[in-house]
Amino acid sequence: MNDQERWEQNHAEHTEYKDRIKGLEDRMAQHDLQYAVINTKLTAILWGVGVIGTALIGVLVKIVFNV
Repeated sequence: MNDQERWEQNHAEHTEYKDRIKGLEDRMAQHDLQYAVINTKLTAILWGVGVIGTALIGVLVKIVFNV
């Protein structure tokens, strides 16, 4: 195998490797976006549950102690 053939083989393997890495990076970026959306929604739900829970505890304390 001469230098030209070796270079062509290495270049083809490197190009294939770069294409595969690019595909993996694109998929990871897409999943990161999905996880960020899910995280935002869960944070909003937990905030809402916390507010409602706090209000209910306040009402229960008011009922129990007749304040």
